[in-house]
Amino acid sequence: MEAVVREKDSSGHAVIHCHATLEDVGDCTILQDSYAVNMRTLKAQTGMHLDASGSINLGTYVSAAVGSENVLGAARSTGINIFTDDGGASYSGVDVRAGRARFLITTSKSGQNNYMSGFLGHLKYAAGTDTCTASFRAGLRGYLESVSGATIGDMSAGVVGLVDAPSGATIGTGYVSCFLGSSFNLGGSKSGKAVILDVRRPQTAGTFDALMHIDSLSGVVNTTSTGNQDTSKWLIVYFNDTAMKIPLYAIS
Repeated sequence: MEAVVREKDSSGHAVIHCHATLEDVGDCTILQDSYAVNMRTLKAQTGMHLDASGSINLGTYVSAAVGSENVLGAARSTGINIFTDDGGASYSGVDVRAGRARFLITTSKSGQNNYMSGFLGHLKYAAGTDTCTASFRAGLRGYLESVSGATIGDMSAGVVGLVDAPSGATIGTGYVSCFLGSSFNLGGSKSGKAVILDVRRPQTAGTFDALMHIDSLSGVVNTTSTGNQDTSKWLIVYFNDTAMKIPLYAIS
């Protein structure tokens, strides 16, 4: 058994150096300031563990049944919370985020079924019939909120999608997009309709002003006057790899 080394850091706090494995410790509780973490409770309520591959898990993967060990409902509605703020300080030139997930691609990829994501949001229906109204369900949810008295700035959004391809990079065959609408399988029966974009009225008050905003220098508008002479502005879209133009008319 290796020796346990006890010392103090520069602030006078105790530091213990050792190699040890804790087994069957029962109700082991770790105290830090006013917070206490009971290891047995942590495992029982969240299912936190390392799986055989070394991945950190909150809950146990179950394809389509109860048994994740990480139960959400009226008493506990959130699996994990990350709370941050700006500390009341003003700053610029900084990219702040409450969380970050990145997957780095370092070699060529080929073949089918190579799905890669920086982060995956996943909502799955395993059983039952959903008849909820005036409430949304989503695999990934973005939310921009303002309190009364605050002013929201330009380029603010519930969800932002970015594509960067600087000088020296190459956009290969096919299409690269800030947003992709697709499906793995839509072969089921339909009483309603499956659509790429669903726009609904605000749930409490007010209305939207337009479907979208397009900057004149974005590259998606053609200003030549060929074709229909009633308009000189056209929205550029691709249909089966053929460039098409949708006329744009100013509201008089």
